[in-house]
Amino acid sequence: MSEPLHEVLLSLLAVQEGTRLREKIVNTAGLLTAVEDEKYPASAVEVVDLWSSEAERRTLAERKLASLWIAAKFWGMSLQRVSLSTIVTDLLYRRGTSLHEEEELCGAGWGDVMEMVSRLHEAEMVLLRRQKFVVPGVCLGVS
Repeated sequence: MSEPLHEVLLSLLAVQEGTRLREKIVNTAGLLTAVEDEKYPASAVEVVDLWSSEAERRTLAERKLASLWIAAKFWGMSLQRVSLSTIVTDLLYRRGTSLHEEEELCGAGWGDVMEMVSRLHEAEMVLLRRQKFVVPGVCLGVS
């Protein structure tokens, strides 16, 4: 069984369990993805869902990851040396759960990492625009 996505990401960002910062990040991320949370709680989204062949599950996982990323930045995490490509690479190469999943995930190349980063940036913009944030450099349209 794979680990929950939020647990893995927060451990990669070195946010300790039981801290107020961790609680704030999880709560803020939950507010950003409130519509999706009704169907799948944060604990139900796993790392392998980011590469799911099921589009709905993959999109939900991408939005969960993007919301956690936004929340971590909002609450002042020092992310100067961390980028989405670093996070995705770590998730891709270190967090497979079974041998079969690891082989499948590790078969992905740098192009797949950059494609995932691009989709995560898009998910960030969708979440921010849904909350009425003005996102510089993004044309206004239907999200």
